[in-house]
Amino acid sequence: PEKAEPTDDVHANSSRLSSITQDFLTNLCSTPEAFPQKFRQVLSAVNKEVLLKYSAEELPAIVGSLLFLRFIVPSIICPQNYGFEENPSQRSVVLVSKLIQNVVNGVEFDGSKESYMTGLNSFVTSNTPLVKSFVEALTNDTTALKGQ
Repeated sequence: PEKAEPTDDVHANSSRLSSITQDFLTNLCSTPEAFPQKFRQVLSAVNKEVLLKYSAEELPAIVGSLLFLRFIVPSIICPQNYGFEENPSQRSVVLVSKLIQNVVNGVEFDGSKESYMTGLNSFVTSNTPLVKSFVEALTNDTTALKGQ
C-alpha cells in the first residue's frame, strides 16, 4: 500500500502475489531430483554439520534459509545475473522473495514493517510444510559425500 497507486486494488494485488508465489513454490518443491547431485551432496553435508549444533526440528529452516537466501532468492531478484531474462517489475519480484523467505523461515508477518503483508500469513503457514519437505528431500541424499 505504501507504494501502491490510489487506484490499485490491494486485495487483488495480494491475491496475485499469493498465486504467483504458490505456482513458483509448487513447481520448485515438486522437483528436488532436478537439483544437481553435487549441490544436493553439499546441502546434505551442511545438514550434517548443522545437526551438530542445532536440533533436527530446526534443520529445515536453517538449511532452507541458506538455500533460498543465498541461491534461489537472488536468482529471482536478479535473473539477468544467472542467464535469465530480466524481470520488468522489480517490486513484484521483491515481494515474491519476501513472501518466500517468510515461508522458508516459517515466520508470519507481524505488521511492524509492512502491515499489508499480514494478509498473507495464512499463505506462509500453509506452505511452510511444503518447503520443509522439499529441503528435507534435498538434504537426505544417501549418496552425500560418501567416505567422510
